[in-house]
Amino acid sequence: MELAGLPPLAERRRDEMLRPPEAAAYLGIPVSTLENWRRRGVAGPTYTRLGDGPKARVRYPAGLLLDWLQAQTVDPSSGGDTPADAA
Repeated sequence: MELAGLPPLAERRRDEMLRPPEAAAYLGIPVSTLENWRRRGVAGPTYTRLGDGPKARVRYPAGLLLDWLQAQTVDPSSGGDTPADAA
């Protein structure tokens, strides 16, 4: 979850594909959390599968990761834990 050496997410090209460790570092979560979200179908960030089967590679488009992260913003004045754009 180390950000050292990574440019700010907003400065990455929107179409740049991030490996799971990079995406997890930007989100401040373990890579295993991203894996669990994908396996369980939880509403995590959008990802791309490159290939089929167990050896398929997973990548996170930087722009979609940033969009997802911004959508998780909670407005405390709304009186709940609902993301601001869902209110």
